[in-house]
Amino acid sequence: MSDKTPNHELSPMKCPVHLEDVDLFGPGAQEHWYEAYPILHREAPVLRIPGEGFAPGTDGFVLTKYEDISRVVRDPVRFLPTLNLGIQALLESGVSPEDAPRVNAMMASMATLRPNNELYRAHRQELTDPWVGPGSSRHTEMITQCATRLIDSWIDKEQVDFIAEFARPLPQLVMAHVLGFPEEDIPQLAEWGTAQVASFVHGKGHRNILTEEETRAQFELLDGFKEYVNEKVLEKRKDPQEDMISWLTQVEYQALGRKLTDMEVNGACGCALPPRVCRPGSPARTRCFKGWKCPRARCCICASAPAT
Repeated sequence: MSDKTPNHELSPMKCPVHLEDVDLFGPGAQEHWYEAYPILHREAPVLRIPGEGFAPGTDGFVLTKYEDISRVVRDPVRFLPTLNLGIQALLESGVSPEDAPRVNAMMASMATLRPNNELYRAHRQELTDPWVGPGSSRHTEMITQCATRLIDSWIDKEQVDFIAEFARPLPQLVMAHVLGFPEEDIPQLAEWGTAQVASFVHGKGHRNILTEEETRAQFELLDGFKEYVNEKVLEKRKDPQEDMISWLTQVEYQALGRKLTDMEVNGACGCALPPRVCRPGSPARTRCFKGWKCPRARCCICASAPAT
């Protein structure tokens, strides 16, 4: 048993006692997970949120039990990910993904390279796995060098901020090298990485809705990232190096029988950037465990219960 006590005084929300008190998405909700989930498991294992579905006139749902969440995320054919629903709507609009308003390069590339489950698998196996995941062993020496450099910079100090001086900069350095970005660009890349996940950090409700002002600021930053990557793609097409962007500019995508366009390479970089490269202090992954917002459910959001 942990001796840690609840931090209820940190939350503007009162600790829930009854089902009607439970609000998983309100300010301070993260301080009440351990009180909220037993109530949900007992009284509403599938919590309905009226009017909050993906399409107008539909409801949203929160799955609170591990067994239900596991069933949904393992069956993307029956429970189509909401991201795929968005891609379908984009394709059905008749507008080119590259020209559609407020569609970043990552979404545009998904629409052309992996609009369905079969191509999603092919995309991962052909374009991603050789560099990250199964292919990450190719970076062992580089990762070791990055980690050693960081450790050497503080090993003789009496005190060290482990997050600021190791845990955060290590993935930033690693991903910059994997993608082929200069280390001196990491601070700017961090800003763009934070913008990429802004809706998951600052968005309201289970649909992660940003205000008009927040959305405008997000796309202004992402437009800057798009221009930056476009320049790198052109450079690496002319002079390929030993990095992921160079490789993406040269490889043939067997699932579609062709090479990638500049926009598709750009979008693949956007997929790889967050949350590994986020600015200091960014809470981009604070919801990873408690109340993680899973995209793999039709008009549904999966919130994982805390471990007991």
